[in-house]
Amino acid sequence: MATIADIARKWSKKTDMGRGLVLDADDLDILNAMGIGKQIAEAAAEFQRDQCQKRVARNQSIPGESSGSSPEPVEITKSSGTTPPESGKEALARARQSSAQPASS
Repeated sequence: MATIADIARKWSKKTDMGRGLVLDADDLDILNAMGIGKQIAEAAAEFQRDQCQKRVARNQSIPGESSGSSPEPVEITKSSGTTPPESGKEALARARQSSAQPASS
């Protein structure tokens, strides 16, 4: 069974060499008993909080930048691709008027 001294030696040697460290189940048990797993989880949670705070600050500091939500509701209408009847009548009246005028030369 590994001891904390064994883990410390491996850690130091691999760190000096710039290499990865392989931990077996016994090593993990020792580190978790020391609270290392909890410290890693707390550090990860703090990192995530910092990233979120930076993102929020960045979004608030850029005027006009969209945050993904609209400050005011946007009206969405379905278009059938046809001209509404009122506009069609107006267009017909304009066409009749322009065709009734003599062409200028």
